[in-house]
Amino acid sequence: MIDIILFWLGCLLVVLGGILDVVAAIGINKFNNFFLRLHAATVGTIGGSVYPLVGIALISLSLDTPPTFKFYVAGVSLVSAAVIALIS
Repeated sequence: MIDIILFWLGCLLVVLGGILDVVAAIGINKFNNFFLRLHAATVGTIGGSVYPLVGIALISLSLDTPPTFKFYVAGVSLVSAAVIALIS
Protein backbone atom coordinates (compact mmCIF):
# COMPACT_ATOMS: atom_id res chain seq x y z
CA MET A 1 0.00 0.00 0.00
CA ILE A 2 2.76 2.45 0.89
CA ASP A 3 4.52 1.60 -2.38
CA ILE A 4 1.50 2.75 -4.37
CA ILE A 5 1.32 6.01 -2.42
CA LEU A 6 5.04 6.66 -2.92
CA PHE A 7 4.76 5.90 -6.63
CA TRP A 8 1.84 8.25 -7.25
CA LEU A 9 3.30 10.98 -5.07
CA GLY A 10 6.52 10.73 -7.06
CA CYS A 11 4.61 10.89 -10.34
CA LEU A 12 2.74 13.94 -9.07
CA LEU A 13 6.02 15.69 -8.23
CA VAL A 14 7.48 14.89 -11.66
CA VAL A 15 4.39 16.28 -13.42
CA LEU A 16 4.37 19.33 -11.13
CA GLY A 17 8.01 19.95 -12.00
CA GLY A 18 7.21 19.83 -15.70
CA ILE A 19 4.34 22.27 -15.29
CA LEU A 20 6.49 24.67 -13.26
CA ASP A 21 9.21 24.46 -15.90
CA VAL A 22 6.75 25.46 -18.62
CA VAL A 23 5.40 28.30 -16.46
CA ALA A 24 8.95 29.53 -15.86
CA ALA A 25 9.72 29.46 -19.59
CA ILE A 26 6.61 31.51 -20.30
CA GLY A 27 7.55 33.92 -17.51
CA ILE A 28 11.07 34.42 -18.83
CA ASN A 29 9.69 35.32 -22.25
CA LYS A 30 6.79 37.44 -20.98
CA PHE A 31 8.33 39.56 -18.21
CA ASN A 32 10.18 42.70 -19.23
CA ASN A 33 11.95 43.54 -15.96
CA PHE A 34 15.30 41.91 -15.14
CA PHE A 35 14.30 40.98 -11.60
CA LEU A 36 11.02 39.42 -12.69
CA ARG A 37 12.88 37.35 -15.27
CA LEU A 38 15.34 36.32 -12.58
CA HIS A 39 12.45 35.18 -10.40
CA ALA A 40 10.99 33.16 -13.27
CA ALA A 41 14.36 31.52 -13.84
CA THR A 42 14.56 30.59 -10.16
CA VAL A 43 11.08 29.07 -10.30
CA GLY A 44 12.24 27.04 -13.28
CA THR A 45 15.36 25.90 -11.47
CA ILE A 46 13.72 24.89 -8.21
CA GLY A 47 10.39 23.74 -9.57
CA GLY A 48 11.69 22.27 -12.79
CA SER A 49 14.62 20.32 -11.43
CA VAL A 50 14.40 19.82 -7.66
CA TYR A 51 10.80 18.61 -7.49
CA PRO A 52 11.21 16.00 -10.26
CA LEU A 53 14.40 14.69 -8.65
CA VAL A 54 12.58 14.22 -5.35
CA GLY A 55 9.78 12.53 -7.30
CA ILE A 56 12.26 10.18 -8.98
CA ALA A 57 13.64 9.30 -5.55
CA LEU A 58 10.14 8.43 -4.33
CA ILE A 59 9.40 6.42 -7.46
CA SER A 60 12.64 4.48 -7.13
CA LEU A 61 11.84 3.63 -3.50
CA SER A 62 8.47 2.22 -4.53
CA LEU A 63 9.78 -0.15 -7.23
CA ASP A 64 10.36 -3.88 -6.76
CA THR A 65 14.09 -3.84 -7.36
CA PRO A 66 17.03 -4.88 -5.19
CA PRO A 67 17.39 -2.60 -2.15
CA THR A 68 20.90 -1.50 -3.10
CA PHE A 69 19.64 -0.16 -6.44
CA LYS A 70 16.64 1.56 -4.84
CA PHE A 71 18.68 3.33 -2.21
CA TYR A 72 21.44 4.23 -4.67
CA VAL A 73 19.03 5.91 -7.10
CA ALA A 74 17.13 7.63 -4.28
CA GLY A 75 20.33 8.84 -2.65
CA VAL A 76 21.84 10.19 -5.85
CA SER A 77 18.56 11.93 -6.72
CA LEU A 78 18.20 13.54 -3.30
CA VAL A 79 21.83 14.66 -3.15
CA SER A 80 21.53 16.12 -6.65
CA ALA A 81 18.34 17.93 -5.66
CA ALA A 82 20.02 19.36 -2.56
CA VAL A 83 23.05 20.55 -4.54
CA ILE A 84 20.85 22.18 -7.18
CA ALA A 85 18.75 23.87 -4.49
CA LEU A 86 21.88 25.23 -2.79
CA ILE A 87 23.50 26.46 -5.99
CA SER A 88 20.44 28.20 -7.44
